[in-house]
Amino acid sequence: VHGRDRMVRMALCHDMAESMVGDISPAMKVPKEEKHQMELDAINHMTSLLTPELSGPMMKEFFEEYEKQETREAKFVKDMDLLEMIVQAHRYEDIAKKDLSSFYRSGEKIEHPWAREIFERLRATRPLPNPSL
Repeated sequence: VHGRDRMVRMALCHDMAESMVGDISPAMKVPKEEKHQMELDAINHMTSLLTPELSGPMMKEFFEEYEKQETREAKFVKDMDLLEMIVQAHRYEDIAKKDLSSFYRSGEKIEHPWAREIFERLRATRPLPNPSL
């Protein structure tokens, strides 16, 4: 599995793990190792439900590739995950009038030029007049 298909599968595996443990935000201050173990346990549970024909073993492979952040594909998927979080934060700040600067600080990690440009535009147009970023 290569290219776009690989990235879609990687994103789905990452999101499946998050759907079981929750989307742990930086503000929650959960240690990285603990978060990884919780998500790994979730993936192991999911893969135990699937037969090899349904690519159960590949799910863990995609999850680990995402977590290691060593490939271009994994880095791109991570950037898209961060960008999606920033889009939500932008909207929530507008609705709830709550400062979500910690989310924007996480967006600083975005490297892909296209995603970075969108991040910078969203940061420049934050709904709050004086955010603490």
